[in-house]
Amino acid sequence: AHNLADRLVRHIKEVVERENLCPECFAKLDGITEKEMVGYYGSAPAYQDVLVRLECQNCNYLEVV
Repeated sequence: AHNLADRLVRHIKEVVERENLCPECFAKLDGITEKEMVGYYGSAPAYQDVLVRLECQNCNYLEVV
């Protein structure tokens, strides 16, 4: 029975990470992005949205990435 519990916990962690769910209340986390300069396109700076943190609107959980 111990192995089954371990497998279940591991499976839940994998799903939480894959689906970006809050580890505390399992609501969907909102990804907060910031623009980061990644170089130049000709003479204009090129920006890319970079994920900086995940936050839960349900329980105020915050994860910095």
